[in-house]
Amino acid sequence: MSQQGPIVTVSNREGRTLADAIAQVKTFPLVDVSWADAADAVARLRPAAVLAADTGGHEAALAHLAKQAAQADPYVPVIAVDPGNVLPQNVLPFTQ
Repeated sequence: MSQQGPIVTVSNREGRTLADAIAQVKTFPLVDVSWADAADAVARLRPAAVLAADTGGHEAALAHLAKQAAQADPYVPVIAVDPGNVLPQNVLPFTQ
């Protein structure tokens, strides 16, 4: 299956640990954004997937991303890395 758009990583961490880990497997294009810019990036870029980290304290933003993903065509998976909180129904948890 071909990748239809970039992978968007969302995090407020200092440094780019999530984006760097994804880049090591040579997945391109990859766009790293903060939580403040996430909704706009997803709307403009129409990504193939969204990887969200540091979800604690960003529940409203995550819910908005989940709603955007649910309305997208084609389907855009939203994956929460080590979520630690209750997720919207269409967000997939990933724990290490």
